[in-house]
Amino acid sequence: MWARLKEMYQSSSLGGVVVTWRQFYALRKPDDASTMRTHIAAVRGLAEKLGRLYNDKPSDAQIIATLLMSLPSAYDTLIISLDSHPERDNLEFVIGRLLAEEHRQEAEINGVIPYGQSLGPTNAMTARVRRDRSQITCFKCRKVGHFQNECPEPGPLVENPFRSTPEAATPPVIAATAITHATNSYTF
Repeated sequence: MWARLKEMYQSSSLGGVVVTWRQFYALRKPDDASTMRTHIAAVRGLAEKLGRLYNDKPSDAQIIATLLMSLPSAYDTLIISLDSHPERDNLEFVIGRLLAEEHRQEAEINGVIPYGQSLGPTNAMTARVRRDRSQITCFKCRKVGHFQNECPEPGPLVENPFRSTPEAATPPVIAATAITHATNSYTF
């Protein structure tokens, strides 16, 4: 029965194949309207349709080419980097890289730093913590509201009395060396 329904309603003509292949190659991912997962599903859906209905399934290389050709220009750097990668013909690898790139771009737009990257001095790990100056006492003049390096009072800087310093290191003992030239004896 399914075979009969397939014969009646499925367009297996050359025209149907051509239209589906055109849809496959003309597919484009909008800049912001859909997610990468949705776009990948659309490409895979057309590839599956070509295989299921017309027995003309595209190869992984054709699916990869369609995915990469259909991306907006924001993905150009990724496409160039994939060209030099040894696994560029592996569909699952390419899909993984596309999803990771989408995540990176979303994080960049939202102001989130992707793990392992830095935005320089604005990075929370290296940024200086601002303290309330009403709680700061200058070690030089003992007045509240500024640091010693900003102190308006003249005079030399004072060592921080609260900083823990290692005990004064004693200079290493150097053994006296005596060299006697006459007997060529050396004492160390």
